[in-house]
Amino acid sequence: MKLGRLSALLAVFAFAAVSCNTEEEQTAPSGNISVDAQEVAFEMTGSTKEIAITSDSYWKVTVPPEAGWLVVAPMRGTGNTAVKLITVDNTEFDPREVTLTFSVDGKSLEVKVSQEGDPVIFKVTGPSETLPAEGGTLALKVECNE
Repeated sequence: MKLGRLSALLAVFAFAAVSCNTEEEQTAPSGNISVDAQEVAFEMTGSTKEIAITSDSYWKVTVPPEAGWLVVAPMRGTGNTAVKLITVDNTEFDPREVTLTFSVDGKSLEVKVSQEGDPVIFKVTGPSETLPAEGGTLALKVECNE
């Protein structure tokens, strides 16, 4: 009876010793992060693009407050993820630009996101008259998208 218990106890210890990982086999996250683009450019019309995040740890992105025209999703994650960047139409003349900061374990990298401005367009309409060489007056209608 004692021999049976001893054999069972030895079998349990042998199984536990085989199933435990050694320190070399255990890999802790190293806090690395990379992205597949350092710059993302959008046309003036709203659209969606993706950037690929590669990380072995928990990461997060910081979006500046002046980026109300840009949606970033998801804002945090673990491991490799496709992050969507979504813009709305830029109806202003000036282009706009922000820098996103992706960080993990004290390391960070930046991605510049820009969007073209809406060009100023003038439309001139009026009669198709020819003025004499000495000059004259002609009424024209000028419209602008600003």
